[in-house]
Amino acid sequence: MQIDVTLKNYRCFPDRYPAKFSLREGTWSAFLGVNNVGKSAVFRFLYEMRNRYDQLKNQASLLQSLKKKNLDGGYLNLRDPSEIFHDQNERDISCEFQFQISGMGSSIELSFSRVDQHVRVSKINGVVVSFEAGNDWNLQTGMELSLGSAQFGSVASILQGFSILTKVIYIGAFRNILNIGGNDQYYDIQVGDQFVMQWDRMKNGNTKSGNRACIEVEHSIKRLLGFNSLSINAAEGRTLQVVINDRPYKLHELGSGIAQLILVLVNTAAQKPSYVMIDEPELSLHPSLQLDFISELGKIATHGVLFSTHNVGLARSCADTIYSVTKLSDGVSTVTQYDATPNLPAFLGELSYSSYQALGFEKILLVEGVTDVRTMQQFLRKLHSDHRILLIPLCGNSLIDQNREYEIVELKRICKNVAALIDSEKDGPDKELDPRRNAFLAMCKKNGINAKVLDYRASENYLTDRAVKAIKGESYRALKSFEKLKALEPHWSKEENWKIAAEMSREEIAQTDLGQFLSSLHQG
Repeated sequence: MQIDVTLKNYRCFPDRYPAKFSLREGTWSAFLGVNNVGKSAVFRFLYEMRNRYDQLKNQASLLQSLKKKNLDGGYLNLRDPSEIFHDQNERDISCEFQFQISGMGSSIELSFSRVDQHVRVSKINGVVVSFEAGNDWNLQTGMELSLGSAQFGSVASILQGFSILTKVIYIGAFRNILNIGGNDQYYDIQVGDQFVMQWDRMKNGNTKSGNRACIEVEHSIKRLLGFNSLSINAAEGRTLQVVINDRPYKLHELGSGIAQLILVLVNTAAQKPSYVMIDEPELSLHPSLQLDFISELGKIATHGVLFSTHNVGLARSCADTIYSVTKLSDGVSTVTQYDATPNLPAFLGELSYSSYQALGFEKILLVEGVTDVRTMQQFLRKLHSDHRILLIPLCGNSLIDQNREYEIVELKRICKNVAALIDSEKDGPDKELDPRRNAFLAMCKKNGINAKVLDYRASENYLTDRAVKAIKGESYRALKSFEKLKALEPHWSKEENWKIAAEMSREEIAQTDLGQFLSSLHQG
């Protein structure tokens, strides 16, 4: 499912400069910009209107909404509903949602009235919704909507799309277990005493799903921070006691980094969201943990992660899609696609590579694409070297090109230890490697860059059948050595490769040519 959103006259996005962005299943999206330009406004829209989506997620409630002309349910977390409207014109908010599944899609446009605060459906599949013909709405089998003789087309993907949007959660930039202004809720996370009680109920209650979620959170934090053991327990009903490597600490004795890991991962695990929207995931975390933190959120979210950040390097190293949010004038901002063509030396400057070196990174490994960054990170984690090697995407043929020698060689001025790992893209063991890739390998050899082309077609061809079935189900199977992912039925998306890789064992990857190459980087 892909959800495309066009938002007009909401907060800092007037109808002259609508905010356009997409939620694509299995992907991570970054919203990049300086302070106070509207990055969080995108997330707040999806959060504040969530009660409205609940009125559109199934057949009965959609028909009821159309018959009543208005949608029930208030805005979330708003004392003054008028604050959501753009303050430099008098027009209403308009938002168009386009929902696409396997090339088929439907669209719906909602209008938010500035005068009476009501929300109305104004268009469905491009057809203007008119109530003059009466209220005899009909939704046929197959989800074909009609009103009298007017045909509005299928709304099946609309119903599914809004069901997904009702499960989106928003995690704001302030993440502290202490009460915030006396409140026990900060957007979609419990804080203060309520959070402590929530953790106690989940960990020690009678619900096994809650028990398992707490165990997984403890395992995740232990793995992220390199502890030998970790236990988190409610203490005195108002705080947490954290036992690290058999030594007890009250929460206030620990840093804000571990506190926010606990707070965010527990709240996210409890809610099982479709998408996690989080402001500045890098807060209080050193660089080697930032990507790991987003990965943990990606494991919990069923559809994907959206994050806002000031960190260009973090966005470019892990996001499938990057949006730039720019202030045009006071109260007016715009959302645009970030230039996806990388300049690697500039990229590493943005990433502040020197700070990564100080935290243990010793080498740069160039990999095929953004999805491979996540997959290789999981494999390196199995080999206990994920924090020693910095992964940078080559974006496929954009940089796997002998004519980009200058950019590749410039990396060695920043870090002497540079390696590259690329797909073979071959259809069989006896097929010739593409000349462009052969030329790239020769260029790397000439410049002392340790380059490896995979024996199999691509990284997804190394995912084992056991791991594929564990993540995707028994109807799926592993790829053969040179089989194309899209030729497999049913097939998964490349964006899901990392989840399957995380399920694999050290032994499953270590015995392959890919595992041996990654191990050699660790040993070297």
